[in-house]
Amino acid sequence: MNPLREFIALTLKESKRKTFSIDELRTLNDLDDVLNYAGSRLKFLGEGEARAVYELSSTRVLKVAKQKEKMGGPWQNEIEVKVFIDYLVKPIIARIYDYDLAMKWIVAEKVKPLNDRKIMRSLGYKGNYNDACEKFLQLWDFYGLFGLLVDPDSEAREDLWDEFNDVASNDQFKTIVDGIQILKDRYHLQVGDLIRPEHWGLTSAGRIVIYDYGCT
Repeated sequence: MNPLREFIALTLKESKRKTFSIDELRTLNDLDDVLNYAGSRLKFLGEGEARAVYELSSTRVLKVAKQKEKMGGPWQNEIEVKVFIDYLVKPIIARIYDYDLAMKWIVAEKVKPLNDRKIMRSLGYKGNYNDACEKFLQLWDFYGLFGLLVDPDSEAREDLWDEFNDVASNDQFKTIVDGIQILKDRYHLQVGDLIRPEHWGLTSAGRIVIYDYGCT
């Protein structure tokens, strides 16, 4: 065979072999096979203690359990699916598009880190970016550590809103605050995890969502 044609044929064969298919992924029962399949076909984005994350597209990621133990990756995936279908917290939860019934993997909405400048713009900030970021995180930490422990109608909360009015008056921020309260009360998730800025991000649609909360 002509060397050039042979090279093209091998390239096409390799390209075909590496094509990712969600239907093919569903046929894989062994977790190691799932990890190998995803790892050889998708861009690796990062990993935690229990899951590895791969890029499916510009708007979706694949989260794969790294351990077979129920309280590991599969459990984290299950928690994310259960929380997502709760209509009370859906506004602040990264979407789940698909999942394995054994929770070996889930397909979730891709988000950008919270420190992205678009986050601040989406919350309506018009001033200095660094000042806005600092004020946002001050309010976030205060509410996470203390605000959840006070009555929603208490004077302390009203004082908090007054002090950070340009931040707290934003409807999306109020939605976040209410969502954190529900996640804490209904799912017994750790407040410390829920308020960590690195667990939140911005979707391609401009929503601020929590995307890492399945480990608590």
